[in-house]
Amino acid sequence: MKNTKSRRRGPGKRYRSRLYSIQFLEDLKNFPDAPSILSEGDSWFGYPFGKDLNDHIAELGSFNIRHFEKAGDELVDDMMDGRQLKLLTKALKENQFQLMLYSGGGNDVVAENLVHYISDDGTGIGPHGRVVAATTSARIDELKQSYIELIELVQLHQTQCPIVAHGYSKIIPSDVGFEILGFKVTGPWVKPTLDAKGIPVEQQAEVINFIMDLFNAMLLELSQQYPNFHYIDLRVEQLVKSDWANEIHPTSKGFKKLAKHYETKIRSLVPQGFVAAASIYHQ
Repeated sequence: MKNTKSRRRGPGKRYRSRLYSIQFLEDLKNFPDAPSILSEGDSWFGYPFGKDLNDHIAELGSFNIRHFEKAGDELVDDMMDGRQLKLLTKALKENQFQLMLYSGGGNDVVAENLVHYISDDGTGIGPHGRVVAATTSARIDELKQSYIELIELVQLHQTQCPIVAHGYSKIIPSDVGFEILGFKVTGPWVKPTLDAKGIPVEQQAEVINFIMDLFNAMLLELSQQYPNFHYIDLRVEQLVKSDWANEIHPTSKGFKKLAKHYETKIRSLVPQGFVAAASIYHQ
């Protein structure tokens, strides 16, 4: 396995730890001045190809990162349940982290889940009455509770480890899914359900983004309730169609645009990560 030094990249020769815990431990020894970060997330942090949001955030400074992200994970049934939760808890008990990066909740409302939140007619709430109030509200509350469990878990095992989480950018429903060599592997995750529910194409973005706005509002509320929980609103970056690799995942270029909105917050929480980047790699 290559060590961290051999995997430095970019003009600043910044680095990112691999998923494996042994590499993280080696990084701790090799770069003791770099802050330790615990990273957990879905495909926005663990996209199979190219640089994802997590990659670009890592390149903002100099950090030792323990990775747990996995594409396709849902917040409620995967990230905060079962084996994944046990692994996360173990890491929190074994090491002290200066920051946690978290990306979760999007998969809980798209794909096969979305059918439960879209009305068959105009009797719901939101744009054109096409969002089912009861089930959507219940799901947002469920996601909120999972985030509260995460906050409390981190507080239980860490001396001082702020959590930085993000909402999702405005979705542009399309027929484009995840493809390899021209073959569709999975997706799309939104448009098929909206089509099946009879929502006109020109209304689809409004409908799905109403739900995502509710999710963003929930994260904002948590950030106001818990001082150690910080929310990044990625909707402030107006991604265009060319910034999307498929229906719900930006391209590397798109992710890079989003990552820049983390810098001010991360600098304020772990300023030593930026000092280390200037000193460790100065040649």
